[in-house]
Amino acid sequence: MAYFYLESCELHWSRSETEPDEGIITGGFFINGLRSMLIEPSDFWNQCKYAFEKAGQEELMDMPDGYSWLEGTTALINPSYYPQYGCVKLGESHFLDNFFFFDSGFFYPLPFKSLEEYFKAMISTAAVNCWQYFFIDPSIVIEKNNKVSYISWSNYFRSNHLKDQDHHIFNSGLDIDRLDLIEEYLLRCVKLLPSTFPFLDFTYHKKYYEEFKKLYSNMR
Repeated sequence: MAYFYLESCELHWSRSETEPDEGIITGGFFINGLRSMLIEPSDFWNQCKYAFEKAGQEELMDMPDGYSWLEGTTALINPSYYPQYGCVKLGESHFLDNFFFFDSGFFYPLPFKSLEEYFKAMISTAAVNCWQYFFIDPSIVIEKNNKVSYISWSNYFRSNHLKDQDHHIFNSGLDIDRLDLIEEYLLRCVKLLPSTFPFLDFTYHKKYYEEFKKLYSNMR
């Protein structure tokens, strides 16, 4: 029950490029006060509609009810630019044992059954942005993101696939999708996190990426 007294707190970090085209990674968290979180569900996912509308794929976006956010990249002040949140499903029979990851219009189930499990997983991955992907069934990630427009993912502007593109203009002719960008990002994480946080063990995350890569390659 100690977690019930957890109030809002935040931490942020970033790693700049040290080699050409290796990309940057950022991380950190903003934890929602639990008493505020339990008052009522949020509808912050509505802020992501514009990207799906631009791509003509608005029917793909998840729009469920009854969720509230537990932890995110930032506070709930600009979800159009930072729409990644760890969420809980409210109104269930057990207290905070139903966790999900919301990223840029899509919900993914998480395996955690307690706040302690959630925060341990976050810390083990240095709270890198979108760390939750390493704990989602790879087949679910691949199924949901295959053939979905790259612009629907809020981190698209950091992709080397798009380094020669104007990030403010949607290029519907590019032969890449959201899944390509996520695969690239997961690879970037397993390459850069070990040297950024040498005191953490990323063996699990590397094995996850290897499994993800095999499934991804079969789709390409």
